[in-house]
Amino acid sequence: MYRQDPHEEHVETLAGLQVVDFYPGLDLENPEETAYRITLFKGKGYPAELATIGCYGILWGLIISIISVFFIDYPISIGIFLAITFLTVILPSMVWNLFLRKSYCPYCDAPLPGRQDVSCAACGIQWGTEEDKEVGQVTGINATLQRQMLSFIKADDADRAAGLLISYSDQTGWDGKTTHSDAPVEFLVTHSDRLPGLRAVFLTELTRWQCEISWIENGDVSPIFSVYPKLEHFQIRGCGSLSLGNLKHENLRRLIVESGGLSSSVVEEITAAELPRLDMLEIWTGSEEFGGDVETSHLDALLEACEKRFPHLKRLAIRNCLLTDDVARRLVDSPLAERLEILDLSLGTLSDDGGSAILDALDAGKFPNLLRLDLHHHYLSPEMIEKFETLNIEVDTRRFDAEYYEPDDVDDIDLDENGQPYRYCAISE
Repeated sequence: MYRQDPHEEHVETLAGLQVVDFYPGLDLENPEETAYRITLFKGKGYPAELATIGCYGILWGLIISIISVFFIDYPISIGIFLAITFLTVILPSMVWNLFLRKSYCPYCDAPLPGRQDVSCAACGIQWGTEEDKEVGQVTGINATLQRQMLSFIKADDADRAAGLLISYSDQTGWDGKTTHSDAPVEFLVTHSDRLPGLRAVFLTELTRWQCEISWIENGDVSPIFSVYPKLEHFQIRGCGSLSLGNLKHENLRRLIVESGGLSSSVVEEITAAELPRLDMLEIWTGSEEFGGDVETSHLDALLEACEKRFPHLKRLAIRNCLLTDDVARRLVDSPLAERLEILDLSLGTLSDDGGSAILDALDAGKFPNLLRLDLHHHYLSPEMIEKFETLNIEVDTRRFDAEYYEPDDVDDIDLDENGQPYRYCAISE
């Protein structure tokens, strides 16, 4: 389980494996204990400072031209605006593109000495070669990503690599129509014979500062499970049209789906999955505004599946959920409570209602093996927090941005259809 919100920064470990950034030419040291991050580099774009100058230029150009209308002729006002726009927007852009802009290596993001270079002194890679042709007809962002993945599988000892993360160096300008997982999934499936030792995969490892989680579109990732029999850890960020398919795997132990708005179809796929060794399940359900349509009935069915279909499940996380109280009330009466060692209901909307149900269940001995309870980002009252902090297990009751609303604050907050204060999950956009 994470000790802080994972979408804020890139992970340092994956399933107990140390994460190392891969670049062409890297010697793979101890690949059996390492997860390699393959990063799609966008390169350096138009400087933010020049863009800011341009924005201010347009703003002041409008202000000055509007004021000048009252003192001079209208055509002159238009001319003033166009002159200011040219000096602050067009001219800096021309100078940047003609004299200052550099090109960057699509493999390691190193600056190149000339704009027409087709080789990189930093990593020694040349493009437009036979290696590039192996990528096929894929173009644009996916081609760049696949080139780097191709370099990885050709590295010495890549067949011993235990983990792989697909990441991105910068917000890549997606318009919401691109399916981020298609290219890496296709590549991993096509070249599965080159990565026989793969045990952990994390797709679309974009952080909050690179791309909002609700913008991350994923597609059908199910082919991965059939071609990597040793896979123990699968993690994906984002939803969109995400599909896990008819999920069956003999060795998968950890399944994590992070989302700002999770489709109920994904929950149904997990509910029907055959994962006899699964010992950790983590899902983020998110909000309806960003595609989430998970209801209490879906979570009830999922918890029943956890009881009956996943006999080794000991770590359960239903995070970023608007129905946290419902989950808590359902869980305390479940036989699953006797097995759980870690329960994570963080980033959600837990109130005193759900908190009381958990405390009563703990007092009744319904969680005999529980070692850790993660509730951070909640709507518990200070009195309820104090009760949790007296427990003899590890409990995380940090509040972050969540606030507990006293009755006299109701006029200042959003109310739901029942006239009650509306509670937000932590990560939706």
